[in-house]
Amino acid sequence: MIGRETDEEFDEKLKRAGRKTTEQRADGKIGRETDEKPACHLSIFQAWETFLQEVETDSQASNDVASALSRQVSRPMLDKSFHRKVQSRKIFTHRESFETIIAKTEEKLSKASDQAKRYNNLTTQCTSISPTQDLQNFVHILALPSQAQKVPKRAFAPPQPPGEADDTGEEMAPILRNELVFDRHSSLSLRSALESLKREAIDLEMQIRQLQDAVDTLNRTQIRGIEGQLYNKVNEMQEDLSMKKFDLHTKQLHFAAIKSQISISLLPSSYE
Repeated sequence: MIGRETDEEFDEKLKRAGRKTTEQRADGKIGRETDEKPACHLSIFQAWETFLQEVETDSQASNDVASALSRQVSRPMLDKSFHRKVQSRKIFTHRESFETIIAKTEEKLSKASDQAKRYNNLTTQCTSISPTQDLQNFVHILALPSQAQKVPKRAFAPPQPPGEADDTGEEMAPILRNELVFDRHSSLSLRSALESLKREAIDLEMQIRQLQDAVDTLNRTQIRGIEGQLYNKVNEMQEDLSMKKFDLHTKQLHFAAIKSQISISLLPSSYE
């Protein structure tokens, strides 16, 4: 690009010099005898005029070649490589961001290593403890009561349905099953929460369909742009496409979480 501009400037200078000399000759300033200088020799003047004409012709040809190269080579190459320049700037920006993240991660990793060393020392001390010896020492220092109390013993009884009592009259714990246990006060709020989850799931499903259609449309447009060599347009659409894909994955994760909450809420339940 710099060489092409230099050639054009050189051609323009040669053309201006040729035009200036031609104008001076037409005005009679060259080849005419004056008080200050004698008349120029005719053969030298003709040779100079021929040289100037050749130089002007060459400069015009060089200017035409430079214009053709600029129009047919330089500009198409610039148009085709412009998106690469934009991408390279984005890549360098992402590189700086990643280097910052890596530096912060290395700092956190160093702190975590120091913390791991301290916990390893603590673990070594904990593993050196003898529970049996500690219990024996604890029992030895306990003061025995004056009158030992007999610990009551109870016969084992299997769990009974809620509300039933055992032989001692105490209410038995309910049998544990694969179900949620709700109290009477939370049943209404759970139903309203379930309806809210269902409405949110329907809304998310609609948003996912819209985002998927938008991603498919952008993909098709990019393919057509690449086939038509519209690289700048394809590069401009890439960021929108990435954002749409990110939003789509986020909505899909949110929808999966909502479906899991609904499936848990629909499990068989019992009330206290």
